[in-house]
Amino acid sequence: MKILELDLLAFGPFTGASLDFAAGSDRLHIVYGPNEAGKSTALRALRGLLFGIESRSTDDHVHPYNDMRIGATVRFATGETLQIVRRKGNKNTLRDASDTNPIAADELAKALGHIDEAAFRMRFGLDHETLVKGGEEMALGKGDVGQMLFAASAGVAHISQLQATLRASAEALYKPQARVLPINAALAEYNKASRTLRDIQLSADDWLRRERELAVAKAEIAAIEKELAALDAARTRLARIQAALPLASRRAAKLAELAEIGSAPVLSHDFAERREQAATRLQSATDARHRAEQELNRIDLRLSNLGVPPPILEHAAAVDAICRDLSSHAKAATDRVDLAHKKEQLDRDIQSQLEMIGRNSDDNQELKIVVRTADRVRIEELSGRYRDLAARRDNALHRRAQLERRIAEAQSKLAQLPPVGDDDALKRLLKRLPPLVHSEAPHAVETKRLAADDEQLAVDTAQLARWDGNLNALERLSVPAMDAIRSYEARLATESGRVEEAIRRRDALASEVANLRRDLAALHASGEAPTESALVEARQARDAAWRALCDALTAGDLASAQTCALRFEPLVAAADAVADRMRRDADAVARRSSLESELVKKSAALAQADNQLSHARDQYAAGEREWTALWQPSGVSPGAPREMLAWAGERQRLCDRAAALRQRFAEHAAVARQLEEAREEAVAVLAALRGQVGGSSLSHAAEALEAIRDQIETRRARRQSLEASCADDTRELAEANDDLNRCENERDEWRQAWATAVEPLGHDDELTPAQAQALLAALAELRNLLEKRTDGAGRIAGIDRDAREYASQVADVAARSCPELNARAAIAGDFPAVATLVATLGARLSEAREDDGERRRHIADRERHETELAQFRQDVDSAEAAMAALCREAGTESVSDLPTIEVRWRRWTELQGQLAEVDEALVAQAAGASLELFLDDLSRVEQDGLPGEQARLAARHRDLVEKLDSLRKQIWHLEREELANAGRNDAAIANAQLQEQKAQLEGDVARYAQLRLASTVLRLAIDRYRKANEAPLLTRASAIFSRLTCGDFSELRADHDEEKPILVAVRASSGKFVRVTGMSDGTCDQLYLALRLASVEHYLDNHPPIPFIVDDVLQRFDDRRAAAALAAFAELAKKTQVIFFTHHRHVLDLAAEHLPTGGYCTHFLAGSERDEPPRRERKRGTSNTPAPTLLQG
Repeated sequence: MKILELDLLAFGPFTGASLDFAAGSDRLHIVYGPNEAGKSTALRALRGLLFGIESRSTDDHVHPYNDMRIGATVRFATGETLQIVRRKGNKNTLRDASDTNPIAADELAKALGHIDEAAFRMRFGLDHETLVKGGEEMALGKGDVGQMLFAASAGVAHISQLQATLRASAEALYKPQARVLPINAALAEYNKASRTLRDIQLSADDWLRRERELAVAKAEIAAIEKELAALDAARTRLARIQAALPLASRRAAKLAELAEIGSAPVLSHDFAERREQAATRLQSATDARHRAEQELNRIDLRLSNLGVPPPILEHAAAVDAICRDLSSHAKAATDRVDLAHKKEQLDRDIQSQLEMIGRNSDDNQELKIVVRTADRVRIEELSGRYRDLAARRDNALHRRAQLERRIAEAQSKLAQLPPVGDDDALKRLLKRLPPLVHSEAPHAVETKRLAADDEQLAVDTAQLARWDGNLNALERLSVPAMDAIRSYEARLATESGRVEEAIRRRDALASEVANLRRDLAALHASGEAPTESALVEARQARDAAWRALCDALTAGDLASAQTCALRFEPLVAAADAVADRMRRDADAVARRSSLESELVKKSAALAQADNQLSHARDQYAAGEREWTALWQPSGVSPGAPREMLAWAGERQRLCDRAAALRQRFAEHAAVARQLEEAREEAVAVLAALRGQVGGSSLSHAAEALEAIRDQIETRRARRQSLEASCADDTRELAEANDDLNRCENERDEWRQAWATAVEPLGHDDELTPAQAQALLAALAELRNLLEKRTDGAGRIAGIDRDAREYASQVADVAARSCPELNARAAIAGDFPAVATLVATLGARLSEAREDDGERRRHIADRERHETELAQFRQDVDSAEAAMAALCREAGTESVSDLPTIEVRWRRWTELQGQLAEVDEALVAQAAGASLELFLDDLSRVEQDGLPGEQARLAARHRDLVEKLDSLRKQIWHLEREELANAGRNDAAIANAQLQEQKAQLEGDVARYAQLRLASTVLRLAIDRYRKANEAPLLTRASAIFSRLTCGDFSELRADHDEEKPILVAVRASSGKFVRVTGMSDGTCDQLYLALRLASVEHYLDNHPPIPFIVDDVLQRFDDRRAAAALAAFAELAKKTQVIFFTHHRHVLDLAAEHLPTGGYCTHFLAGSERDEPPRRERKRGTSNTPAPTLLQG
């Protein structure tokens, strides 16, 4: 899964903010923000998006809980994208992009591999604190390979500490040889209480009597329970029989119907479908055969009507050839007429051309005016050269006049220009002035700011609490260091917490003591409980009265017996009342003893708490005295440490401001001196150039000097320009005169060559180039006309010859293919007769071909239908064979009987299935007996007697249950009596103490077992993980560690000491092994980071990608190794999304300098100077960072 966009819609200080991670899905994303820009808030928002916003979130200082929203666009490993919104709440917190419809949380959980928030933080989150703890843990673990791999994979940074804590916690509860540990002491107390309770048990006679009564009652219960079990079995059997009787009736009915149907042939399950398919095939094949036979008869009739093919088909190729040639010959006839007309026109054109050049038509055949090609080319070249010479001469004359005019104008302007002086000193001065002129205005502003800052500093110093002196005295003041103040703050806070804790503990103990005394007073007010001796006396009086009554009845003295009876009844009631009261008040006696013992303990604890409170108050007072003494050298009366920490910070800021202000004053004075010296020099130079003096400012003097420099430069440039222009024009004038002379010489040469060139034309040398060109064109046209006339005459003769040959060919073809046409007589005339004959032959050939094509189609159709008829006959035979096979399978010879047999077989199959279901139900009711035995048992049952037997068994069952309840109540009373009369009152106290020790022992033992089990499970998990993953993880971690240490270490290896495998690094320079205990803190951090990255890559090899979140882990890395770590994160980003949060600007500089173009994306939080590129980018003048995204809130 990858997060394409994180939207902080309403979270923390952000409203409608967004981080766009869509660009560069396989790049490292670096999110930069200074302190207070919201980096930590953005981190919490990302975790809240994935796992829900915390129930007691502190990010509600702008948006209340009900309005908090985090949105995102995520892309799953399948390529599917999803827009979600997370709200603050208890259920249905994940919604769609509209924030109206809930989304199942399983969709997001599935993309995260169903890991919870804690697992995500440990495995896919890494911050500076975790990195440091991980490095420290590796040093504490002394390089244990299993611990290091397991800790890096699980993201736990304190495995050794956790193991030590588990062992220490278990040993704090129990050790075999210890005495004072909780479990050891509780065992001793439990054994002591057990012995005490056994010593005060009941006498042997009472115990034996109750045991006998209990044994008799329990034996009766066992007999009743046995009889109840037999009754339950009988009732269950009758219920099964009653449920099975309808099934047996259904079974008999099905068997009777099967007997009525009789035997049926065993058909396959698809018999009906096969029969229907075979019948359909037979009918379709029969119909197709009949249609094919009818179609063959119709084809034979058409073939007989077509007759025998005509003879013209044998000469079809020759007829086609003369038909194809007809169009070309027709075109040739038309062309001949056009050629004759053109020849007449050419004759007229030739006569006209002869007249134009001065010749008559009688000289056509002996025309001797022939100009050689070389002469014609020479005349054309000389004509072109004549035109070029004329143009060059005109241009040269015009150019010479123009240059003479420009030279005169430039010399006139040079004479009017003033002379240019020396300005080297002025240039040197103006080169030094700009920086000083630019600093003049800021210097004036800085003067005002210095005055305002000095005044504000004095005001702030006067407002400083607990100080009445000036700023100089405040700077010289000797105050405690900030660390000392923080130390006292922590110490006094600790001592104050101890006092408050002592007060709370003393108050709680005082409340408990008061409650115990109140409970004891209530018990004393309720009266004394009877003693054992009172019970003995009451029972002795009762027994004496009983013996007297028996003696009187034995003696037959009824009067004495009646008197004894009257005395016996009150004594019995009195003895029972004493016994009942003892049983009732036994708990009260035990509670009073317990309260008195607890009161003694709590009173002692209260006295101890008072002593601890007094000691805590003394410690706090001592700390306050030391705190006051700490400030005595400064003369400042201190307040609370937190207040004084702020005071000291404010005092330090004032001192820093004062030092900075003094530095600014010194720099300001130096600038003022430079400005004054420059102004004096500028005024002096200005006076020398213009004669101006006075108190001009530096900027005004510089402006005047620049104006003078510009005037001098303008004059110099104007003079140089005119001089250069005049020199160039003079040089060009000489060149123009040379060109004019060359033109005149070349004209003389041309006249001589021209006279020689035009001599073959029969004219004198006065013939102009234009006239010579016209004469040459006329001769060329005449020659062209003569050639065209000769060509046209040849083409006419060829057309006449081809027409005669074509007419002869047509006559020959017609005589052979259609002798009845009398072709020779038909073509005796002109070409139209030949064309008519060719058209007749073509028409007859087309008609014959149509008849022949139809004949061929009918023959092909007949052959195809004969083949189909044979196939249809085979289909009929195959379908009849299939029907015969079905009849044999059904045991019949008639196809018409098959449907009836199918119905009977289907009913027989249904009855067999229903019978199997009934038998299955009967077997379930048989309770393990065979079906035959169960059916035989059902046949002997009288159905009319079943209800009565069931009622009798139910009544007996109720009687036994009532008797069983009575016996159980008797046992309960006997056990209560034994417990109530278990001995003296101390028995209740001893039993209570025994139960209390037992409860305490159970809790401690359970806790001890959990600790030992957790320690063992953790150790086994570490060993198992090491064995399964040591090789691949160490291989990858070795490469990453070498890269993170910039090659200082070449690899990681698993070595062994006396007890366990340990991890060592190999130093590249020497090849020596370096244990973890011998590495620096930073190198330990890099080793832990290498193992974490290797474990993440190992996880991603078998699971879909999950974003890896990093929070400022490079604080203890130097620049080289920090750059290497960024490169490692960028490489991991190619496998899964990596988001790196930081508030250190130099991380961006390192990324810009060392990561390749397109290897990372930068995102700036609000207020992080997003428009300013990293410093190293500004230094190089280039940037290889993609356009950053901005988060504004």
